Amino acid sequence: MSTFSLLLRRWRRLRELSQQELAEQAGLSPRHLSFLETGRAAPSRAMIERLVLGLRLTQPVRRELLEAGGFAAAWLSDGPEASVGEQLLRALGLVLQQHEPYPALLVEQGGAVRQVNAGALRLMQLFAEQPLREPWSMLGLLQALRSSFEDWEAVLGYTSAFFGAAPGSSLALATSPATAAELSPVFRFRLRRGQLRAHLGTLATQLSVASNAAEAGLRLELFHPLDEATELLLRGEP
Repeated sequence: MSTFSLLLRRWRRLRELSQQELAEQAGLSPRHLSFLETGRAAPSRAMIERLVLGLRLTQPVRRELLEAGGFAAAWLSDGPEASVGEQLLRALGLVLQQHEPYPALLVEQGGAVRQVNAGALRLMQLFAEQPLREPWSMLGLLQALRSSFEDWEAVLGYTSAFFGAAPGSSLALATSPATAAELSPVFRFRLRRGQLRAHLGTLATQLSVASNAAEAGLRLELFHPLDEATELLLRGEP
């Protein structure tokens, strides 16, 4: 069993969470979590970040889990030698945390979900029909929420304009989506699942770091409630 597997199991038990409970909080299946704890599956960096959120771990423990998962120590640098890209990611992680309890995502240019906050995980728990398949992507997130969107075509058109769709994807549009230049950075949409309702807006910010091609084209999506009922829902209030 790997060091990561041992750490993950230890912290889940310390938090007195079942595999089912942690899986729901981190947005993966209980079976996948079981494989992570037994070493039969290796985690992605994004998955570790979601587990850290679900387990409410401190930064030192987060760093320990990332290192145990096989991710470069340079990415975790805290000193003055940290690159511009590293400093940017650290700052954006704080932005995502400060935006809670409202959902927030950090997405790469190709649509891969780089980071999420606890609010985004909660939104998925409330409205997704099933856990997302790894690795997380914007289009995969849409697929998981598809049956809950009241305005599916508009949402898909908005997202496809920025991130596109893989050839043969079931998310491909019958007609060409609007170009990103034609779209406002603010977008509104509604979700419905059973008795649950949510009316949300998203404010998107495109980021680029010229000195670090790996961080070029990052997109920050900050979601906010558009009515009182949605605000109470996202805050976990009755």
